Amino acid sequence: MQLPEGIDTENDRMVCKLNKVLCGSKQAARCWNKQFHEFLQRFNFQQSSANHCVYLGQFEGEKVYLALYVDDELINS
Repeated sequence: MQLPEGIDTENDRMVCKLNKVLCGSKQAARCWNKQFHEFLQRFNFQQSSANHCVYLGQFEGEKVYLALYVDDELINS
């Protein structure tokens, strides 16, 4: 990563600390998945022990299955 234009440095070996995940970085998918997992837990969805990409919950008295694949979701009731 290069320092943004306008930042003058005396040392060319400076580093930047990112406060957010960059889209496309290794950590981006993990960060998104963690945030989505916490969101689903607020609605009492439970993560499958057999496959951590599958969640089971209830909506209006119906069982709901939700499957995650990278940043896509599939919902079935």
